[in-house]
Amino acid sequence: MNIKSVIGVNIRRFRHEMEWTQEKLAVRLRITNDHICRLEKGTEYPSIRLLEKMAKLMNRKIFEFFIEH
Repeated sequence: MNIKSVIGVNIRRFRHEMEWTQEKLAVRLRITNDHICRLEKGTEYPSIRLLEKMAKLMNRKIFEFFIEH
């Protein structure tokens, strides 16, 4: 699996663990639902700044987004 896909799978997994919809996460991050969708599908890389925001919101460490399960 490529790194974009690994990050995307982890974003989706962490979001589901929080019981959040894509829309709820997008609102909290101040980005669009489409952006969340592209990230989760692994077609786009998140910026480091966005990963920092996600990690904080989801009570995660940034490195956890890079671990393949």
